[in-house]
Amino acid sequence: MKKIYVRTSEGRIEEQENDKIVNSLMKEADLPKNLARKIASEVREELENLNVEYVSGPLIRELTNVKLLQYGLTDARDKYTRVGLPVYDVTQLIFNMDDENANTYYNPGFVHKAMGDRVAKEYALLKVIPKEASREHLEGKIHIHDLDYFITRPFCFEVPARLFLKHGVKTDGKGISTAVAGPAKHLNSAVMQLAKVLQTSQTSFSGGQGYDFLNVILAPYAKGLTYDEIKQIIQYFIYELSMTNFSRGGQTAFTSVSLEFEAPDFLKKQNAVLPGGVIKEGVTYADFEDESKKIFNAFIDTYMEGDYNGKSFNFPKPEFKLRRNVVRSKKFDKELLEISKLTAKYGVPYFLNLAAPYMPDAVQSQCCRYFLIPDSKQMKQVEEGKLRFGSLQTVSINLPRCAYESKGNQEE
Repeated sequence: MKKIYVRTSEGRIEEQENDKIVNSLMKEADLPKNLARKIASEVREELENLNVEYVSGPLIRELTNVKLLQYGLTDARDKYTRVGLPVYDVTQLIFNMDDENANTYYNPGFVHKAMGDRVAKEYALLKVIPKEASREHLEGKIHIHDLDYFITRPFCFEVPARLFLKHGVKTDGKGISTAVAGPAKHLNSAVMQLAKVLQTSQTSFSGGQGYDFLNVILAPYAKGLTYDEIKQIIQYFIYELSMTNFSRGGQTAFTSVSLEFEAPDFLKKQNAVLPGGVIKEGVTYADFEDESKKIFNAFIDTYMEGDYNGKSFNFPKPEFKLRRNVVRSKKFDKELLEISKLTAKYGVPYFLNLAAPYMPDAVQSQCCRYFLIPDSKQMKQVEEGKLRFGSLQTVSINLPRCAYESKGNQEE
């Protein structure tokens, strides 16, 4: 029998052996031994007909996949197929910028991530997502977002700031491979720790992360500080999150901060987390209204100024909650005017309109929206900062296509 040598996927050169094909078919495609031997023999015959001395492991796998299809074993072929990229596609990724995501720029990390993304997407469609849903995605009937992270990460998350202010920060979750920071005692330490939490969480989620009512939560740490001191610290926080282009292939960390004109009613009754993670019975967030307002205005002023070149800050995205008491009184007219100016200048803010009578008091915002009915069983957990919000994945329905294919039939 003619000797044929294989360049394996592990980077070795070995003599081709049918038993390796047999074993892999039994292990990966769940074929019975007799059928696996038959297919392996036919693949060996095909290799000998090629009249070459060296073949690659991927070539043998593809020849085997052809045999599986010839035998009508499509499910086995799906299990046995190889996910990866042609050499041409790898070359294109290296030398040509992909502009699919506006929050990326060309860099070595991006190229490496793009290659891995292709494998992860193929695997998700072949192995994880039901075949019908995969087919509808490929046909454009639906769009499954962030397929590159579909199998390993949830989408977005509202990070509980009070938890980290009370207990400190372990960016690796355990404090083994990274330094451990205790509860912050000063405003500058608090914002630094919270910035690190958002940056680190980029490795665990495919979408955005942010903090709710951040100015209210930080207010106890601003006690005794002047407005200029507060603004300097908030400016540091914004710059820190706007310049961290090291997440997910060189993206800037996708972050947001939700800001309140004043503490919502359910927070006014809550004992505040004080510097050092201390909680004193009866000291609530209602006691720090002045500090909360200063932090709120510091965010607005910093966003209005822009960066050194006068460019807007893309992150963290500012989100302003327009509650009924805000729009109906004149107490916040100055802040509303400044936010309007900011919107006219940069188009930056997001507005969460809670003024309508049917809107709840608790609205968590990220790339998605989560609404809570105020008297629900979950509300107490919201008040105590124990309930987390986010979304696992996102899927969009191609509504224009639905309308087109219905041909005017309202029932369809």
